[in-house]
Amino acid sequence: MKRIVALFLVLGCIIGIYAQGNQSKRILFLYDEDNEKIEPYKTMIENELNMNGLQYDVSNVQNIQNKDITAYDTIIIYSIVMAFNTNSPIRNWLNTKPDLANKKVGLLVTANRWFLNNLLNGQMNLLKKQQATIIDAVSSATKDLTEPQKAALIKNFIRIVKDKI
Repeated sequence: MKRIVALFLVLGCIIGIYAQGNQSKRILFLYDEDNEKIEPYKTMIENELNMNGLQYDVSNVQNIQNKDITAYDTIIIYSIVMAFNTNSPIRNWLNTKPDLANKKVGLLVTANRWFLNNLLNGQMNLLKKQQATIIDAVSSATKDLTEPQKAALIKNFIRIVKDKI
């Protein structure tokens, strides 16, 4: 009798662990806009998400109205500063005060110029005002990075995000 009870306990634990590990965590990968500067990073991020077995939806911020963000547990944001352009579609969207309360957010900002930290800090402040839980925030001046260094940056970012969702 004790063996049968022990067997049921073990089976119950295994089923519980399996069910917990297979709960669907909804991830949205959101980026600034479609252009040739963003595309390489967008592709690297999507490749890392796929390699880590993470299921996600993807959208540029201009099409975010087509997504119900309340359906997502985690949002991965990629934002870029191009040349001396201080325009930030992600920042503009965050200023509309989307409901991000209790959302886990990973933020990645890349740039070649001086505005990098201002954009990162500004977006982090907006995320905090929306009560998002920032699980990782990375900024990188990418001008002098080699392709393997860029790939390593993305790989590490996605690994940290995955570990915290």
